[in-house]
Amino acid sequence: MNDYSFLDRNGNGELDIFEDHRCSLEKRVADVLSQMTLEEKNSFAQRFWCFFRHGTEFAWRYSRSC
Repeated sequence: MNDYSFLDRNGNGELDIFEDHRCSLEKRVADVLSQMTLEEKNSFAQRFWCFFRHGTEFAWRYSRSC
C-alpha cells in the first residue's frame, strides 16, 4: 500500500478498513463486524457483558460462565 505501514491484524497482507486508523470509527466497526462469524460475535458479546458486570479480570478468565 504505497509504503504505508500498518498492523495486519488478520494476516491477509492487505490494509482492511478496520485496520486503517484514517477511516472513521463507524466504518471500521462496520467492516470488522462484517468479517466476523456469528460465533465470534457471540464470544465478543459474552466477554463484553462479563466486563460490564464484573470487571476486566473476571471477563477474560471466566467469560463462558456468565
